[in-house]
Amino acid sequence: MKNKKEKKKVSKQPQINYEHRIAHIPPTARYNGILIILREPNDPYNKYDDEFLEGNSLWFQDVIAGKTSTEKYLHDSLRNRSIGRYGNRFREMLEIVSYEKPLKLDDVVYANISFIGGKEKIGPEYAHVDKLSRLQEITDYLSANGYVTKIAFVCKDLFREIIQKPGKEVIVGNGIKYTNGKRMRTAVWNGIHFYEIIHPARCPGIITSSD
Repeated sequence: MKNKKEKKKVSKQPQINYEHRIAHIPPTARYNGILIILREPNDPYNKYDDEFLEGNSLWFQDVIAGKTSTEKYLHDSLRNRSIGRYGNRFREMLEIVSYEKPLKLDDVVYANISFIGGKEKIGPEYAHVDKLSRLQEITDYLSANGYVTKIAFVCKDLFREIIQKPGKEVIVGNGIKYTNGKRMRTAVWNGIHFYEIIHPARCPGIITSSD
């Protein structure tokens, strides 16, 4: 009697990619094509190791859930405020690109340019990071592993570097509009539609209607 081949178990839950320091990456079948990449992690750790990356992943899971899941953070007022604020902005970002069906925050890829720093101020390490190379590392990894990225949300400083590269199409005045009247830009580069954003920690609400 032939032995039945054992099927390799594939996780259906989002994972952490330690090699490329990606804090939240869903299975390919669930990926909705949205990449959110911010400057620095929002996490109490301030060191480059796996524990730090795991803490950043836990923070993003809390943002998705809308509440702190770990007892040690229950009374961290700064963290708890950030969970609500980031969750609201992230979901507004998804809403403006949800043309056919609602997009779930749990199905995006989330990563950071710098691996340490964050909290209330930009750390000194961020200034020395090659931001475009870091972006390219993430998108190359996703593409090589079957992830089709259609849209990426990036902060203003990274967006400025993107539009200086050859082979891009810059669309001015066609991006996110905030409730304070500020209109951002979009650009297409390497087949990905980039949306310029104000950092969620300090931005107003996003207008999601077409009015």
